[in-house]
Amino acid sequence: MPVKFEKIMWYDRLRFYDKQPGLTETPGADYFTKPLIAEEIKVWQMEELYSGFQADEKVNIPASLYLPKEFHKLLWYSNGGTIINGDREFDYFSLRGIRYFYFAYGFPKWAPCFLPIAFNGGGVFYAYDFRDTRHIHLVAASAGNLDYESAVFIGKTLTEVLGKTTNIEDELYV
Repeated sequence: MPVKFEKIMWYDRLRFYDKQPGLTETPGADYFTKPLIAEEIKVWQMEELYSGFQADEKVNIPASLYLPKEFHKLLWYSNGGTIINGDREFDYFSLRGIRYFYFAYGFPKWAPCFLPIAFNGGGVFYAYDFRDTRHIHLVAASAGNLDYESAVFIGKTLTEVLGKTTNIEDELYV
């Protein structure tokens, strides 16, 4: 009788402190790049941030934004949650949460090529950097100072980033 091997995913070795039900549907290819609509502005109470927005006006969203495969797999397992490894806290967003934080913190205005995926439990974002679409990687960016120059490279993959045990702030504020 053949032996069955279960496929171990990259996140199986991590400790989850909060696990949610996983995604049940794959988002459309334009989920992150579709324009912000007036209803989202109202529901998410972003009127001040996008005060000049008109229903037919587009906010600057790069067409290159997408959900990398490694993070998509994580959302299928748990659509949002918390992973802690030593002092490294990774409060990752649900699919809808990613879109919300992208707009709520003004990424289209200050760092449109960053796609925020998590907080550190404080004021630091983990984000995918899409400025070079051939070499997408992860950066740490302060929620209070969103710009490309202030962000720092933290790794090429989530496995690398979440394999570290130090607080992400130690990498951002050196």
